Amino acid sequence: MTADHQIIVEPKKSGISFYKQTRDGRVFIGTIGLSQGMMRLWYRRDSLQNYLDTDELAAALRSAVPRNYQFRLTGSSNNDYRLDFPAGPEDGRVVAQLILDHIANHLE
Repeated sequence: MTADHQIIVEPKKSGISFYKQTRDGRVFIGTIGLSQGMMRLWYRRDSLQNYLDTDELAAALRSAVPRNYQFRLTGSSNNDYRLDFPAGPEDGRVVAQLILDHIANHLE
């Protein structure tokens, strides 16, 4: 995921943050962490809105995620999106592919 797609991975205290290096600089993609026995991907509308249509992104993710995943808009400002998914190894691959297909590959 990192070399081919110019993804920068940074371990943090509460999870792992992902960024993509673009010609304009580094863009925050999201953070994956563990919460109550489930993995959770957070991403923010404000960090991606200059690069892609975040409403279309939300709709695409909502239709692409497996049935046992939960996707929702959160936060008081409706700026944060959250995807909760099982913490299995195959689920990690599914979410990595979702990040690549729907976010990272659209950031230039």
